[in-house]
Amino acid sequence: MSGPETQAITGRATLTQIDNLSFLLPRMIKVLVLLELVQFGFCLFYYSASGVAPIWSDPGQAIYRTFRSGGWQMLQMPIIAASLMLLFGALPFIRLPAQNKILSYVVDQTGMTISDAAGASLQTPWSAVKRARRTRRHLVMKMQAGGERFAPWRAFSPADAERLWNLVQLKTRNR
Repeated sequence: MSGPETQAITGRATLTQIDNLSFLLPRMIKVLVLLELVQFGFCLFYYSASGVAPIWSDPGQAIYRTFRSGGWQMLQMPIIAASLMLLFGALPFIRLPAQNKILSYVVDQTGMTISDAAGASLQTPWSAVKRARRTRRHLVMKMQAGGERFAPWRAFSPADAERLWNLVQLKTRNR
């Protein structure tokens, strides 16, 4: 019995820097927003503790002064962090040999196998996938042990991409 539901789904793609950055960007935004909130909190505490604009007696004035006097300095930490995150996210990908960027995917009822042109292979069983989500460019799988894996949709035909998403939903539904 080899119906369309039991046939392996196969795909092939060459990863690009766009794939790498589009995968990293949402994570970077979360970190940058958190850093901005932390820095805003420190500035607010400074103006309140120094008596310039006590937060407890006049919270509106304290927030206004923090924004007004902070100016572009409020963006320093997130800009530096974004630059470092881009650097440390892009450099390893640039240094990766071309053979390791050419990936083949085989997906079946047991899991997903990712192989590169250099011969390395990674088997991801469905039991190791905590949850999955579909973005415009990728299938992103959050792993039980932490970390994430992604597969670009362009690696699969439109029909196979839909079959893959249905299979992933079926296998990760109760997690």
